[in-house]
Amino acid sequence: MYFLVGRFDVNAMTQLCERYYNVLGAPHKELIWFEKSGHTPMQYEPNKVMDVMVNHVLVQTSHRRVSRRPGKELDDEHSRRTSNKHNHPGGTHSPNDDHLSS
Repeated sequence: MYFLVGRFDVNAMTQLCERYYNVLGAPHKELIWFEKSGHTPMQYEPNKVMDVMVNHVLVQTSHRRVSRRPGKELDDEHSRRTSNKHNHPGGTHSPNDDHLSS
C-alpha cells in the first residue's frame, strides 16, 4: 500500500495521514511525501509522481508473470478475475470470492 501525500494538504491533514499510516496493518506500506504539493501531488509535482510510480511502485509490484505478448498478462488477469462471475447462478459475483482473485 502506497500513500502519496502532499505536505501542504489541507483536505487530508498530514498528521492524520501519518497516524492512519502508523496504525494500518499491511504486509507492505510506504508513506511517500511530496514536499511542494497540497491535496493533488499529480498537479503540483507531476514529474515526481511519474518517477515514484514508474521507478518505485511499479518496480516493487511488477512481480507477476509477464507474457511474451505485450498486454497478454493483463488479458490473463482480466480473464481470471471475470471467470469467477460464471461460477454463480445468474452470473453474479459473491463478495466472498474476492480472495480467489488475489
